[in-house]
Amino acid sequence: MTQILTAILIALITWYVATMMPMFLRWSCYMGGPLVGGLVCGIIFGNIPYGLQVGATIQLAYLGAIAVGGTLPSELAIAGYLGTALTMSAGLEASAGLSIAVMLGSLGLLCRNAYMSLNSLVVQRADKYAEEGNAKKVRLMNQWGSQIVPFITYFIPSFLAMYFGADALQALMNVIPAKFITALSVSGGLIPALGIALLLIYVWDKKFIPYFVLGFFLVAYLNLNTMFIAIIGGCVAVIYMFANQKEGASAAAAEPEQDAKNLAETKLLTKKDLTTTWLRWICWAQRCYNYERLMGLGFCQAIANVIVKLFPGKEERAEALTRHMAFYNTENNWGAMILGATCAMEEDRAMGKPVEPEMIDSMKSALMGPLAGIGDSITQSIVKVILLGICIEMAAAGNLLGPVLFIVGFTAYCLIVSYFTFFSGYKMGRSAVTMLLSSDIARSITGALKIVSMMVIGAMAAANIRANVIVSGNFGGSTVVLQDVLNSILPKMVPLAVLLFCTWLLKKKQKSSIFVLLVLFAIGFALTFLNILG
Repeated sequence: MTQILTAILIALITWYVATMMPMFLRWSCYMGGPLVGGLVCGIIFGNIPYGLQVGATIQLAYLGAIAVGGTLPSELAIAGYLGTALTMSAGLEASAGLSIAVMLGSLGLLCRNAYMSLNSLVVQRADKYAEEGNAKKVRLMNQWGSQIVPFITYFIPSFLAMYFGADALQALMNVIPAKFITALSVSGGLIPALGIALLLIYVWDKKFIPYFVLGFFLVAYLNLNTMFIAIIGGCVAVIYMFANQKEGASAAAAEPEQDAKNLAETKLLTKKDLTTTWLRWICWAQRCYNYERLMGLGFCQAIANVIVKLFPGKEERAEALTRHMAFYNTENNWGAMILGATCAMEEDRAMGKPVEPEMIDSMKSALMGPLAGIGDSITQSIVKVILLGICIEMAAAGNLLGPVLFIVGFTAYCLIVSYFTFFSGYKMGRSAVTMLLSSDIARSITGALKIVSMMVIGAMAAANIRANVIVSGNFGGSTVVLQDVLNSILPKMVPLAVLLFCTWLLKKKQKSSIFVLLVLFAIGFALTFLNILG
């Protein structure tokens, strides 16, 4: 195989694994990128034992790499596949591949930040199609429109690096100004404020703002995780729900059990409809992952066929599609339960039951954080680590069953868990909503969910918006860092200010999300070059 064909093939594989591959396969081929990349490159270069040794060695450096909220310390597709390929093409020892992979992984974060930022433009186009009720074009934007930018940001750098070799790549790293790289990182830390602001505006209710503040400062002051905050919110929500129940609640509870059973047995969605939704979720949920909405477009695409069937009217369909375009993020496998419950609640709403759209939205935002915590912990900290521990040892010994076992085992886990949680969510969602026979109960449940939702949103804002002030000065013979002073006054003050600024632009000034996105980029670059943020 000629050098140019090899470079094209490696670049295509790197791009495909990074953003194009179905999500249930990406869990193994991406999180185990170096390990699987060793097998792939071994086949391409005609030396499988060598490839396995290089891949297994590089994978050891990323054994503890865990994606939290979609962030990773390195771009594993580029580090694993391109790093292994460059090591093998140069005929280096496996240990030398580590330094190449680290360098490439760091550079790869630029590729990731670029597509995560620019894919927000794809989301804007999908917003317009959702407002038109055009589910087909929403799906096309998620599956194909989302791949234009990553093809450029992954394929071209990978091809150039593979074709010209490690020396040219190192020269490229030296040419790129450090300030420019820092500015991209700073802007990336500010952009989540836009998506959270959009979500905050959507669920806005003045009487629940204190719960947002509580969630924010529980993270800011105590550094609590989202799961713990959701538990606290749930306890407060239960107290709120019981305190706000009215006499109509007991009457509703006294409805004949047979009536509830008949309601529960009534269905509009078939098993085929639900299976299609589950497959679209587990395949394409993160196809258009972006800083503004994260998995929002992926969620909308997954549920689009359900919305089309339940709401044939264009206006109702457009309203539902637009709602499900909101900011959303969770772990794919365990988080499939939320999608299943959402399908059930949308179905009950279409059947005329007392299910308000805001109840569905509150349920989504309240549960996505806790299920992400459960899913990330089990999937990445337990399942992945155990499988890698077994498979790396096999691959290092030249056994190709190592990466094969990792792919099969991790893929089976993803498919089985997501299928079970999705259909469990659908069944439990129907049962829970069927009992809401009173509007008083519905309002009480909605309020309770909003409490949890607002606390989780506050926690997400504190945890995901990053703005670090690097201004410092000498006073009285000692160095004072402004960020430390701000933290002593009010931790996470700058991230909160950025969120409030975005909310003000969107809500009060009626600015578009694209305008706010550009403003955040401008602020990020300006404050970086002025040595204020870093």
